[in-house]
Amino acid sequence: MSIVEVVLALTVLLDRLKGCIMQTIGVSLKCDDLHLQPEREGNIQLLPDMQQVLSLLTGFSKNERIVLQASPVGSLRTTSPRIQDIKHIEGSGANDQRQGSDIPCSEVMCMADPTNTGTIWVRTLETATAVNAWPLAVGEVITLSMDNYRDLQVLIVTHADMLICAIA
Repeated sequence: MSIVEVVLALTVLLDRLKGCIMQTIGVSLKCDDLHLQPEREGNIQLLPDMQQVLSLLTGFSKNERIVLQASPVGSLRTTSPRIQDIKHIEGSGANDQRQGSDIPCSEVMCMADPTNTGTIWVRTLETATAVNAWPLAVGEVITLSMDNYRDLQVLIVTHADMLICAIA
């Protein structure tokens, strides 16, 4: 063994004798909801069990760490967000392609109107067709996750059929 290898082996052995080798977080753990005082700047040593606890207590959405919140009795809140608006999209002809308007949201619940006579096809991000979208017959419902209501793409097959959208 070379001297470098011996030094490295001794360093690893000493770290293990101290208890364990901890992970170092190089970036700060900023999470505005936690109100950490003083605010940490990085290079925080975390034991593996603490890493697991942090991963259970925080989530990640849109490149931002968010705190998972529980009710006063300790139940994790996993309900859908509050409805912002309800929109009706009406077909103005056979095979009418429609798109939602510019409303930031996290999900949209779509329901085919109970008075419809045809099928409505829905999806996100790409133009909806009968071969790439989800079919909604009379009264059927689907909830789609999206960042903006404009991501909703709709194909209304029958003239004057309607899609009812609850934007949350």
